[in-house]
Amino acid sequence: MTNWVDSMVEQASDRGRVLLIDDSKLIRKTAEKMLDKVFTLVLAVDGVDGWEILAKDGDIQVIFCDLMMPNMDGFQFLEKVRSSDDERIRQLPVIIVTGADNSEPAKEKAFALGATDFITKPFNATNLRARAEAYIGHQRQTKTLLEQVNLDTLTGLLNKEGFEDRLAKDISFITRHQHSLSTLLIELDDYKTLFEHIGRAGYDSILKQIAKVIQRSVRREDTVARTSLARFTVSLPTAKGDGALTLSQRICQQVAAFGIRFKGEKITISLSIGVVNVTSGQHPELPELLKAIRQALATAQSKGKSQVHVQGLEGQVLETRVSIDQLLRELAFNGKLTTEVDMDNLVTSLKPIVALLNQSQKQALIDSVKL
Repeated sequence: MTNWVDSMVEQASDRGRVLLIDDSKLIRKTAEKMLDKVFTLVLAVDGVDGWEILAKDGDIQVIFCDLMMPNMDGFQFLEKVRSSDDERIRQLPVIIVTGADNSEPAKEKAFALGATDFITKPFNATNLRARAEAYIGHQRQTKTLLEQVNLDTLTGLLNKEGFEDRLAKDISFITRHQHSLSTLLIELDDYKTLFEHIGRAGYDSILKQIAKVIQRSVRREDTVARTSLARFTVSLPTAKGDGALTLSQRICQQVAAFGIRFKGEKITISLSIGVVNVTSGQHPELPELLKAIRQALATAQSKGKSQVHVQGLEGQVLETRVSIDQLLRELAFNGKLTTEVDMDNLVTSLKPIVALLNQSQKQALIDSVKL
């Protein structure tokens, strides 16, 4: 016989958990009367209060949110939800509660920021319950499917859980066969500013284009995943640091070449990439490698936009072989070098070529440097 406490807990979990955010005490009381017998209702007085609840309560399944509130309004709350690094929060349905004083442009702005649906005040019990039931049902189905296949809904790539499972297998493979492994952590530069500027639809479109560029650039045996709001992670079994660097630069250049315009304005897109190379004979643990690629990305970002940083598992900077042609292409494309180059070694390596020049050619080279 089932313990009655367990039964009560199970019934409570099946009710569905709804977060309602509204600064009107009357609206909160009205919603409580309409929903409390069917759902577990959590109430918040403004966007700040709602965000704090959402960050702590992992069981929220649908959100009803007013637009006009003090401290943090519905627009700001919606933007915070859709730009969250937590995929669970980012994918939650947010139903905007509108009133007679909300204009069409306000609704269009909310939709651009990622509003799932709208409901108008004053609402009736049947309509409110129907919306909650529909989106909770859809949320449960989506969550179940994602848990089964470990896929990111936007790009169709693996998600964080799926990638970490695959990376663990790649680590096992390279350890067993004494191969190297390179791992990339890629992040869209200034992604929050970009999201605010062009809205969710435009932002999602850019992410999908980036995903396609990365997928087209890797080998069949490599793994690409979207592991956070603006981050992609790539596992390259058997790849050395030089190859990973070349791949990273190619991805950066292709993304920088996106011809994206928004309301007549050209939008510049760039990536920062951290690369960690595990050499043959090293036996990393998964958490150790994940920490190392986060460190590598942070180092790349500390140098500015569109930077690539390559390091070893323990943080040491790796010497990578870079061709002169590659450096010239970078200068032509970016107007600067994004690759870390030891200039003293570069000069030393060029001496045999300079020695082949005649006197007038050497003088021309010296004069060009003086300019």
